[in-house]
Parts: sequence; structure tokens; C-alpha cells
Amino acid sequence: ARAVARDRAEHRTHSFPRGWRLSGQNQRALKSMMAMADEHEFDLYVASSPLSDNLLEGRDAARYFEEERSVLDDLTAQSERTHLILHPAVLYRSEEMRTSDHVTAKLATDFTRRVAEAIASVERGR
Repeated sequence: ARAVARDRAEHRTHSFPRGWRLSGQNQRALKSMMAMADEHEFDLYVASSPLSDNLLEGRDAARYFEEERSVLDDLTAQSERTHLILHPAVLYRSEEMRTSDHVTAKLATDFTRRVAEAIASVERGR
């Protein structure tokens, strides 16, 4: 629980006020994977990280995650084979998390199931 609280404080002090940004390196990597998905005709799924339920409190947090959603929506819309899933993020009680955006081994099974269900939902929607 202390690691989650420390991580949450770090987000509130540094990340949220600065706003969400996808680094140039990560943007290039995502675009490269998207191009490969289109060229080789496979689906690419971009999933939001699981989050601690108390991380979303406050205006700065809301703005931060709205910026993330907007950027990822714009990028993934450039490829019909790329899908943004689990957005908004899956929330877990902070007491159960390793950090504010990393699950414990116990929760990994549930999160993996949710990823699989989201992928199946996309595939059913075709």
C-alpha cells in the first residue's frame, strides 16, 4: 500500500500537472507496429494499463487521462487493424495493487481475462 501511495503522489506532483505525452520514441514504435499490422494483415491491440481506483481523483488526473485517450484515439484511428481496448482503464482497489498502475500477480489473472474478453468483443464486432 505504501508503494501505491508513493506512486500516486508522484503522479499528482509531476505527471498530472505536466499533462500526458507520448514520447517521440514510443510514437514511432507504435506507428511502426501499426504499419506492420496493416502490411501483414494482423490485428494490433493497444490496452490501457490497469489503474488504482484512487488515482483518478481530481481535475488534473481527469485531464491527464482525457489527453491520453485523445492521442491514442487519433493514432489508432489511422489503422483499421489497430484497436484501442480497455479504455477507460480497468480499476482495482489500491490495496490490491503493486503500484498505482501495476497489478500484483493475484490480479494479473483477472486483468488478462479482461484483455482476452476485450479482444473477443472486437472480433465479434466485425
